[in-house]
Amino acid sequence: MILKALEKLDQWDRRFYRLDPDRLERERPLRAQLLRQTLIFVALLSSLYLVLGAAGAVRSIFFPFDAIELLVTATGCAWLARKGKISIATVLLLAVSSHPVSYLIAKYGLHSPAAALLVLTILVCGLLVGGYLLKTWVIVCCLILALITAVDLGRASSQDHGALIRALLFWCGALVATAWLVSLFARRLEDFLELNRRAEQKQRTAIIEERTRIAREIHDTLAQGFTGIVVQLNAAEEMIGGEESKLRRHLSQARELARASLDEARRSVWALRPESLEQSGLAQTLERIGRQAATGANIQVEMRLSGAPRRLAAEAELNLLRICQEAVTNAVRHARPRRISISLNYESQSLLLEVQDDGAGMNQNGLAGGRGFGLTGMRERAQLLNGRIEIESETGKGTTVRTIVPLG
Repeated sequence: MILKALEKLDQWDRRFYRLDPDRLERERPLRAQLLRQTLIFVALLSSLYLVLGAAGAVRSIFFPFDAIELLVTATGCAWLARKGKISIATVLLLAVSSHPVSYLIAKYGLHSPAAALLVLTILVCGLLVGGYLLKTWVIVCCLILALITAVDLGRASSQDHGALIRALLFWCGALVATAWLVSLFARRLEDFLELNRRAEQKQRTAIIEERTRIAREIHDTLAQGFTGIVVQLNAAEEMIGGEESKLRRHLSQARELARASLDEARRSVWALRPESLEQSGLAQTLERIGRQAATGANIQVEMRLSGAPRRLAAEAELNLLRICQEAVTNAVRHARPRRISISLNYESQSLLLEVQDDGAGMNQNGLAGGRGFGLTGMRERAQLLNGRIEIESETGKGTTVRTIVPLG
């Protein structure tokens, strides 16, 4: 019987508010910020209660255990929030906070402002979790008031029964009305975040289209032109006799320069096409860029992925791609490694991108002190993401470029 009632309640809850995990995921940073501020308020209020209780200004039969309970709860909720478990932390905070609230209502009665504390718990539930679980918590609050009213009815005279019933109905109505308003606010918040997501998606699409256009122009003009130069220089060299050594040397230098420029143009074309990030994701794109840079160099490229992958902002992923591209290209050009390892680690609060090679190291190339190899540009890109770059290098044992970027 109880299971059927709970099932019906769940069905009614889903009809009233459809839970969208994707939306909750996008709302998580905002919910986490609100929860953090609520926990700070609870901790300060509990500390003030301890001070006033120790001074004798507040008297309670549960002092100081009720304040200690709230402090411990706030600490536990902060730990859960750090792990990303916003809903569990909110439920724990509501469940524990209902103890002192119920005591205050029972002590001072439904006619006192103490019953308004349950309205605050509904506001906390709606703001931190949204409409999900909100109706369940309203039912719990109404049951708390009904239980307290039943106890008061047993103690009060028959003349006071009507007043107690009216007070119960008033506060239950106030709780339901508050929950309804909070649920409307939660839906408007979701709509606002959805519009913001669509605007970001539209901006990202416009950037992709512009970069694709530029890449197409480079491919159709600059790259094709360099290819023609190389072909013509090869043909001219075949017509030169063996005694024309100086002219042959100049032609050879021109051909090498054209080939180098062609390679740069092709790299620019590839880098300007971020749709690979949209289609394959960051990890697959980093692996592809590593293997492309090592093509023809007899270098083994390894890719390691750990943690739960999540999509980042388009500019963040693009900057990480550029950092990895620069690190891998530097290793191939200057360090002569046999192996390059790219690792991407998604942690709860940060992302770690690491490019490691077993080449000659930086000092051997006269680049000690963190200069050269495009490190200035890499550090600037990391700073744009509020992150940092750490470099470990030892002569003859390789180099590790570690990029740490905060998430959320």
